[in-house]
Amino acid sequence: MSPRDDLFFIHFFCGNTEIPKDFKATEYKRMALYKAIVEFIRAYANLKADFQEANFSDAEIKRINDKLESFLLLREIIRNANNETIDLKSYEADMRYLIDTYIRAEESVTISPFDDISLSALMETNMGTAIDQLPNGIKGNPEAVAETIENNVRSKIVEEHLLDPKYFDQMSILLQELIEKRKRDALDYQSYLIEMAELIRQVNRGKKDDVTTSINTIGKVAIYYTLEDENLTIACEEAIQYAKQDGFRENLAKQQLVKKAIYQVVNDKEKVETLYKIIEAHKDEY
Repeated sequence: MSPRDDLFFIHFFCGNTEIPKDFKATEYKRMALYKAIVEFIRAYANLKADFQEANFSDAEIKRINDKLESFLLLREIIRNANNETIDLKSYEADMRYLIDTYIRAEESVTISPFDDISLSALMETNMGTAIDQLPNGIKGNPEAVAETIENNVRSKIVEEHLLDPKYFDQMSILLQELIEKRKRDALDYQSYLIEMAELIRQVNRGKKDDVTTSINTIGKVAIYYTLEDENLTIACEEAIQYAKQDGFRENLAKQQLVKKAIYQVVNDKEKVETLYKIIEAHKDEY
């Protein structure tokens, strides 16, 4: 069997970046991995104090410790490769204690000195620094770096898709084209990083640079990309704001009032359903 390096595991747990559906299709593998590692940590913690009494040899103890180290490193590699974090709030207090105790600080990846700057944001502003913060097994391999970046961008697109389906569909196409160019060796590594940083900027911004200043909220931008008309967008947004009532997402009658208001502007049932899904997703604005 050939050696299984970090890139092998990224492929196995994250899929093929050329196939957009692979990102979601492999999610169950990543969740199973994270769960299994947590279970291993618990078992390790329960047994660690009794290694000697259980008559483990020094070689066996070292093998178990090495296995723990390798699992924790693998978790970090896959987590970084997909822009995923483990929400420790979902674990009970003793489990959080075990994770804090047995995952060493140096194994955690600090993306920047500012807690509110994500990996994708850092890639947009300083790609070199972002790459340097990746685990050693990734940053030393240009292909692993590229696939880590691509999976991070894919994760952001999937996460934000409901907020503006049309825009993020376009971003997904641009990502796919850039991946294919890289695979064909159609551009060198540095050019690839430059183009990827620009794509990340567009993904993070959530709109194109040529959107008029009157379309001044993320919700309006999403409506605009669906209707492709500035005046219609403003009219639709005003109608929505006038018709929506508190708790409309949980109340069918209130939903119908919003949809009716949209229909009176766009006169298209299919667009009504598309726009309503966008509005429902924008909880901060509607």
